[in-house]
Amino acid sequence: MIDEAFLELVRPIVREEVARALQRERDRWRWASVRQASERLDMSQSAIYNRIRRGQLPHKKLDGRVFIDMTAVDRILDRL
Repeated sequence: MIDEAFLELVRPIVREEVARALQRERDRWRWASVRQASERLDMSQSAIYNRIRRGQLPHKKLDGRVFIDMTAVDRILDRL
């Protein structure tokens, strides 16, 4: 059986590591290409572009490519 004092020492370390891992995963998926966003949102790429044109999807352009801010999209969906 694991000593309770040991568990008290380990718990905060494990919590911190899990929080860091979750943040890294969120950061990794923050910016999605139009193709990736269309797959994740289950809509066509043309629907994504239409929503960008209407100002409904937060995005950035880099070297002619468009990237959708999926963190912002998640916040928008949470408000629905």
